[in-house]
Amino acid sequence: MENNLQSSNKAERKGIASLALGISAICFFFIPYCSIVAIPLGILSIIFGTIGFSQAKKLNVSTSTPKAGLMVGISVTAFILVRLLVLIGFMAVEHVHRKDDMIEKIKSIEAEKKKSDSLKMVKDTVKG
Repeated sequence: MENNLQSSNKAERKGIASLALGISAICFFFIPYCSIVAIPLGILSIIFGTIGFSQAKKLNVSTSTPKAGLMVGISVTAFILVRLLVLIGFMAVEHVHRKDDMIEKIKSIEAEKKKSDSLKMVKDTVKG
């Protein structure tokens, strides 16, 4: 009986660790420049939640805490991935705009060069 109680405590501890890691990941998610810390915390929350949930299920004890930690870990990791994809999308759009601006600048430089070359030719013909 005591061994089963210790095992259920292990499952409960892993569930609490998963929940704590998930909540910490949520906190770091909203802090600018610290969001990168939320990624491993979310992944660890998923790992501990999964292990605690499987241990609790094997021992027929309450799975509520590991399940809550697992759900928080999955949701915060999903939020992080969505935020990362949105950030990459914004960066890609900005890169395209910069590329278009650079192409326009190159064309204007080429047009000015042609103009100066034609003026040079006119001056040479007038001199010659």
